[in-house]
Amino acid sequence: MALIALLLLLAAAMLAPGLVVGPSLDAAVFSHIGGRLLEGVAPYVGTWDHKPPGIYLASAAAHAVLGWLGPFPANWVLSLASSTGIGAAVATVLLRLEVGGWPRSLAAVGATILASHYLLALGGGLTEPLATLLVAWALVLAGQPTTGRLLAWIGILVGVSALLSFQLLPGGFVVLALALVQSPAEARRSGAGALTLGFAAPLAVAAIWLSAIGALPAALDAIITYPVAYRASSGDYGAALGAPVAAWTVLVSVFLVAPALFGATSAARAHNPSRGVAVASVLWIGASLVLFVLQGRFYAHYAIPLAVPLGVLSGLGLDGMRESLSPGRARTLILVFVLTATLLVSVVAGVISGAMQIAPVADAHARIEAVAHRLRYLPPGSMLVWGNQPALYDLADRAPATVYSYLYPLTTPGYSTPAMIGAVARAILLHPPAVIVDAGSTAPGQPGFLRLLIDRPVATDGRNLDLLESLRVFIAAQYHLAATVAGWPIYVLREVSGP
Repeated sequence: MALIALLLLLAAAMLAPGLVVGPSLDAAVFSHIGGRLLEGVAPYVGTWDHKPPGIYLASAAAHAVLGWLGPFPANWVLSLASSTGIGAAVATVLLRLEVGGWPRSLAAVGATILASHYLLALGGGLTEPLATLLVAWALVLAGQPTTGRLLAWIGILVGVSALLSFQLLPGGFVVLALALVQSPAEARRSGAGALTLGFAAPLAVAAIWLSAIGALPAALDAIITYPVAYRASSGDYGAALGAPVAAWTVLVSVFLVAPALFGATSAARAHNPSRGVAVASVLWIGASLVLFVLQGRFYAHYAIPLAVPLGVLSGLGLDGMRESLSPGRARTLILVFVLTATLLVSVVAGVISGAMQIAPVADAHARIEAVAHRLRYLPPGSMLVWGNQPALYDLADRAPATVYSYLYPLTTPGYSTPAMIGAVARAILLHPPAVIVDAGSTAPGQPGFLRLLIDRPVATDGRNLDLLESLRVFIAAQYHLAATVAGWPIYVLREVSGP
């Protein structure tokens, strides 16, 4: 209990900047859609995003229970519980491998810190922590002799994680394989069936639900078609943007990587009781790296699942180091120096990279707060945010004028079509939003998202297909500039502009 309390405090401290500077883009989308679900709006057809549906249901549940905290803080609590649970799962796995004392505690602490570090977790509200929590505890169950019922539960945990984030598929499949290997040889055929049924059950339930509400075709289009187009649109942008982030992620995690390398080496010895879990951890890391390459771009939050295998391997490594340490030995001094140096590198890299990530989020949130305050004095009604700032809808308490709370899908080559833009134009024509906020750049004329009515250079990540002229024509004819707040022009519908 003392260790769990420590992990909770550490996770809260690492995630705290999110409560101060506000949610990242992804976190704002998930929080927004969770709230819309509670209002009876169907995902994908009524409010669009391209993630599997689990995160929206989890967000809706968080809002239902903790909505009094605010839209994003409710989701933040989910990340806090998940990061704490990830560290606790690592500690439990190590305890079953007979690793105790300070190696077990340090490994759990390290896994929690990595999973909740701002560079990776962006202050909370993402899909990966909750999905990682489920696979981490599936690993706890898989690291022991398994029965049919236990195998089914392991499959269910991995299946639910797939409904939250595809980044957990490599680790999830490795855990499923480990569970099957750990089962008695004579029961592996039935065990494979139990794992398969357990894994498939959550996916089937989700498909039935989406089909019942008429959202399954739209869901498949968003979850499958959009990521393919997104990857293709990345081109050189993916490598150019992903390489620095990957480098910072490695530097931040090196404090776990160093002892993990030692743990992987020592556990590979024959007859080592931890060999199976260690091999599974190595395979988890390797398969995840392959997925990163296939995706064509890298975001730091993709690495959150690696907190589990790195934590387990580092615990094994630290335990092996403890057994080899003795006062006065040169090897002891070398090990202490290496661990101290890697920790120092991670701390320095963590501070620098975290500050770089916080700055743009804090800047955007300050603008959102200023604009939301100004919107209180403008005509009530729906709103269109031109750009990718969905948090403004929630803070201003205005419904989106379209199914898109952010506009990236409308500008992605290979996904956006004239028909899609036409549907958006018809929706706006039939029900014009009371206000439109151009949140596409830091100030009028500065580089940013595709222009609305004020020219600016386009500076995006490849999602720059411009089929939006019909929207501009309608907005130019029907709206007038009411104010520019924090660099964001606010347009008001002429018919309801008032005195």
